[in-house]
Amino acid sequence: LCDGLIGGTVQSFCFYSWPDEDNNTCSVAGSVVRMAWSIKIFIAFFSEAYRPCGLRRKPYIVGGWALAIAVLVVIALSVESLSFYEYALLAALFEFFMMFAEVSADGYTVELSRLEPLERRGRILANGQMCRFTMNMVAGVVQCTLLNGPTTNPEGEGFGWGLTIAQMYWMMVLVVTPMLAVPFFFFRERPASGGAHGQVTVGEQLWMVWEVLHNVAAVFIMFWSLGSMVVAGLSNRVSIVMQGSIIQMSQLQYGVDNITTYLALCAGIALFKRYLLNYNWRITQVWTTCVVASLNLLWLVAIYGVSRDPWFTICIDGTENFIQGITQVMISMAVLEIAPKNLEATSYELLISVSNSFLTLNVVLSTQLMGAFRLSELDDSNDDADANDRMAQYTLLVSAINVFGVCLCIWLFPRDRKQCAEWKAWGGRRTWVAAVALAFAAVTLAYSLTTSILGTLESTSCLQFVGGGGC
Repeated sequence: LCDGLIGGTVQSFCFYSWPDEDNNTCSVAGSVVRMAWSIKIFIAFFSEAYRPCGLRRKPYIVGGWALAIAVLVVIALSVESLSFYEYALLAALFEFFMMFAEVSADGYTVELSRLEPLERRGRILANGQMCRFTMNMVAGVVQCTLLNGPTTNPEGEGFGWGLTIAQMYWMMVLVVTPMLAVPFFFFRERPASGGAHGQVTVGEQLWMVWEVLHNVAAVFIMFWSLGSMVVAGLSNRVSIVMQGSIIQMSQLQYGVDNITTYLALCAGIALFKRYLLNYNWRITQVWTTCVVASLNLLWLVAIYGVSRDPWFTICIDGTENFIQGITQVMISMAVLEIAPKNLEATSYELLISVSNSFLTLNVVLSTQLMGAFRLSELDDSNDDADANDRMAQYTLLVSAINVFGVCLCIWLFPRDRKQCAEWKAWGGRRTWVAAVALAFAAVTLAYSLTTSILGTLESTSCLQFVGGGGC
């Protein structure tokens, strides 16, 4: 709920509450807020190594949320005097503390998933994703109704009343605190009998991760994630320009957009869980990517003014999230098959952190591409025929990259669970593979986070390197 409200509103708040920010700043704002999702592996190292009161999960779940709620209070007290960069960093701090709870919950989920029968394995993971996306849709409903007021909308849009940003944060504090109390009370650690969950040091975990990376199967999945999420899944940031700067959607419409986004994600997960769990994963990836690349061309209708109705653009906007839902479950399934016993959280968070950094890289690269087409300063005042042609060229290029990307990377992902096990056994132990994979992951993470921050800072967001129009 909190992640949905903060992450789901940061873009519209950027356009309307800090109106001096450029399109590229608003484009990468969500990635800055969610930076912690890319460093979950390091939080996993810490939580696996240090166990307050001998407990693995509960202290981090409770403590992480306690600190996260404290940050909500700080933002509620100070947001009216903050710059957008300061606001984004505080929101990122909230996400960082929330990640301690998230990582421990992930590890607990993977433990439970290992107890499932083979033919049903992965359903607990899929159900967890569904619950997360459902609460994000609830956040969209809140955005539609309680945030659709005069202080968070373009001038003349929305209801005559609505919460301010500060009031939204106070509302989260009052709602989330009692909501978390019940599960905290009933949460029980799984028994650590027979040394199955023996405590391990950070050094031991680093060694185990190094060992995991020696296997070609893990590295294949890593590079497939790059191709799938960054190339085949490259996002069309024309949606940011059209909806925030040219059409200027209201919070009601942004809320509906967020709801349909997560409906598409849930639809992808439900489809995979119901019909595609034991089907050829490669075929699934190819046809979903081609469908999304084709539907992406509907933005040409909005670009050339055939229909610039906000509700039409909302229908287009949710299509790319359908493939993300299926991709996320497929990654979880593959990780589940290769995760070594006793370090479920560490192994899971390693590849998930890398995948999350690829999602950030997706936003970074697609925003940088905006600079090549001079889209960073477009708004309703300079929306002319030349601007439309540049947005159309950008859209066509993105769709072409999507199709090329899936054809390039699909061979790096197993067809099913059986082949995943075969690859794991075949992968063996290759030191050079581990070295390349580790260096690649480190460079990708550093590049994504650095570029996202540069795109948010007022002094550097104008750089063409980060998608700006030039300083």
